[in-house]
Amino acid sequence: MAAAPFALRTLAAQVLLRVLPPLLLLLLLVGWWLLEHNARTLQAQVEQRLEQQLDASQTLLDEAVSGLLEQARSLAGNDLVWNGLIDTEDRYRYLPALFRSLRGAAWGEAQARYALLDFRGRTVLSNELPGYRQTPFTADWPGTTWLQQEDELVWLDRYGLLLLVPVRIHGFVEGWLELSLPPEELPALLRGWRSSEFDVGLHNAGAYPLVLTGRRCEGVPAGGCLIRARMLDGPTPLELRVGVPQSRVAEEQAERVRELLGLMGLIVLLVLIGIALATRMTAAPLARLGVAAGVIADSPDISTRLPEAGPLEVRRLARAINRSLDQLEESHVSRSELEASEAKYRTLVENAPIIIYRCELAPPWRMRHVSQGAERLCGYPSERFLEGGLSWGDLIVTEDLSRVEAAVADGVARGQLFEIEYRIRHADGNWLWVHEIGQPQGEGDARWLEGVITDISERKAAEEELARSNAELEQFAYAVSHDMRQPLRMVSGHLSLLQRMLGERLDGDEHESMRFAIEGARRMDQMIIALLEYSRVGRMSAPMAWLPSREAVDEALIFLGPALEESGGRVEVVGQWPSVCASRDELTRLLQNLIGNALKYRKDDTVPQITVTGARVPDGWRVEVADNGIGIPEGQSGRLFQVFSRVHKGGRFEGSGVGLALCRKIVEHHGGRIGVVSAGEGQGSTFWFELPQGQEGGE
Repeated sequence: MAAAPFALRTLAAQVLLRVLPPLLLLLLLVGWWLLEHNARTLQAQVEQRLEQQLDASQTLLDEAVSGLLEQARSLAGNDLVWNGLIDTEDRYRYLPALFRSLRGAAWGEAQARYALLDFRGRTVLSNELPGYRQTPFTADWPGTTWLQQEDELVWLDRYGLLLLVPVRIHGFVEGWLELSLPPEELPALLRGWRSSEFDVGLHNAGAYPLVLTGRRCEGVPAGGCLIRARMLDGPTPLELRVGVPQSRVAEEQAERVRELLGLMGLIVLLVLIGIALATRMTAAPLARLGVAAGVIADSPDISTRLPEAGPLEVRRLARAINRSLDQLEESHVSRSELEASEAKYRTLVENAPIIIYRCELAPPWRMRHVSQGAERLCGYPSERFLEGGLSWGDLIVTEDLSRVEAAVADGVARGQLFEIEYRIRHADGNWLWVHEIGQPQGEGDARWLEGVITDISERKAAEEELARSNAELEQFAYAVSHDMRQPLRMVSGHLSLLQRMLGERLDGDEHESMRFAIEGARRMDQMIIALLEYSRVGRMSAPMAWLPSREAVDEALIFLGPALEESGGRVEVVGQWPSVCASRDELTRLLQNLIGNALKYRKDDTVPQITVTGARVPDGWRVEVADNGIGIPEGQSGRLFQVFSRVHKGGRFEGSGVGLALCRKIVEHHGGRIGVVSAGEGQGSTFWFELPQGQEGGE
C-alpha cells in the first residue's frame, strides 16, 4: 500500500518534467507572436484613425472657408458697402454699425477684422481691432499682381487667415472687402476640429505652423510623434497635418501587453492544475493495471484478462492488451490445428499413388527423400531408394534414358521447372508411363532436385485408343472423299453427256430438270469436300506454334485476291496483331472464311468495305471482321454456326453451309470463342472471335 503514493508522486514528477518545458516554450513562442501581432495591429489602427481624422479635418476646413467666402461675397454686394466707397458721409454713418452687427453671424466666437479697401488696396474703413493684420499688406503677399487680376483671394500666412472679395459697381472693381483672423482666433472659428487624441494644424509655404487644436506634439523630439499630412489645393501651398505622440501609442500598447500577460499566466495555471488532476486520476488505475499485468506474466494461463476500468485512456490500454492476449490465445490454438492439419496432409501424401522426391542432380539420381507412394507406383518400397541399393535411373527404360537426361540437364542449366514423360520398369517386370515435374533447388555445390512423379499409364492408353480412332476416322474420310465422290462425278458426267446428246429434242422444262440434277450433284460433291475438311480440323492441320498473327491475315488476303478483284472490294487491316499460339493453316482458313463471306454476302450495286481489327483484351486477343453487306435477320444469329445451316435461302449465294461451322470448330480447337453482331437485315454485320494469349506472345 505504501508503494502507491510513491508511484503516484513519481508519475506526476515524470509527467511534469516531460510536459512542462515544451509547454512553457510553446507558450513563450505564442506570447511573443501575440505581442508582435498586437503591436502591428495597434499601429495599423492608429494610422487608420489618423487618416480618418485627416479626411474629416479637410472636409471641415473646406466648409469653413466656403462659408466665409459666401459671407464676404454677400457683404460685397450690399448697398451700404457701395455707398461707403462713393459717399464719405454714408461711409462713416452706416458702415461701422454694419461691421459691429456682423460679429457672431458667421465667425462664432472668433474676433474678425472687417475692412473696406479702395481699388488700390488702401484701407478706407475698418473696425480697427488691435493686433490684427493692417493694410497695406506685407512684402510676402502677392499685392499688385493680385489687384490686377481682380479676383477673390484666400491667403494664409503667419499673420493668420485673409479673405479679399472685390466690390463691383456696374461691372467695375471699385474696391475690396477684407475679412481676416489672426492665428489665435482660428481654433475658435473651426470648433469642429477639436479632438480628444490628435493635434490638428496647418502649415504654409513659409513653414509657419498654425496649431488649430491640441498641443501634445509641441516640444516632442523628431520622430516622437506619429504624423499624417496632406497638401491642400489653393492659391498658396497649405499642408494639413494630424499627429499623435508615440508615447500615447506606447501607453495603449503597454496596457494590451499587461492584459495578454495576465491571460497567459492564467492559461499556465490552468494547464498545471489540469496536469496534476490528470496525473492523480491516471496513476492509480495504471498501478492496478501494472499489478494485473504482472500476475498474467507470472501465470502460465493466458486466459486471464485485465480489468477494463478507470479513465478512458486506461480502458483503451487495457482493451488493447486484452486483444493482444486474445490473438495470442488464438495463435496458440491455431498452431495446434496447424500441426494436426500437417499430419493429415503428410498422411494423404504418403498414401497417394504419386512419388514426392528429393534427389541428387546428376544421374542416376540417388534419392535423399522419397514418399511412401513409391511402393504403390513402381512396386519398390521407399527404403530401397534411401538405403542406396536402388537409384531412380535404374528404373528408366533404356530407350528413354537419354531423353530424360537431356530434359533434366536443361532444367538444371536454366534453373527452371522441367516436365517430361517417359517409361519405367515396374517391380513385376512390366513397364508403365510416368509424368515428372521437377526443379533444381539450393545454391552452389549444395544443390538438389525436388519434384513429383505421377503414373499416366491410363492416360497414355486412352491416347493410343484415340489415335487408333483417329486413324479409322481418317480412313473413313478417305472413303468419303474417294468412294462416294466417284459415283457423284459419274452421275454428273453422264447427265451432262445426256444433255448434250438430246440437245434440241428437250423442251424448256426438261432442260431445267437436267440442270437441277447436274447442279444437285455438284453441290453434293462440294458438301462432301466440306465435311471432309470439317473432320480434319485439329487432326490433319499444322501443329500449334507461335506465329505473327499479321502473317496469317496477309496470307488469307492473297488467297482471296481473285474474289477481291472480281467484287472491287476494299479490305482495311487495323489494330494490334501480336504473336499467337495457333495452327497456321487453321488460323489462315478462319480469316479467309470470315473475310470471304464478307465479300460474298454483299448488297447489289454496293462495293464491299471490310475492316479487319485486331485488339488485345484482358483474356487474350480479339479479331473483328466488319462489313457493309446484307446483314443478318433478327433472331437468326444463333443458327449461323451450325453445320448445313443457311440463313439466306435460294440460289443467290453459293455455298455448302459448312463454312461458319468450320470457323467455330477452328476457334474452339484453339480454346476460344466466336460470335456475330448485326443491326438487322441490310445493316451489315461484324463477326468476331477471341483466342487466349499465352505467356510467350508479344508484339
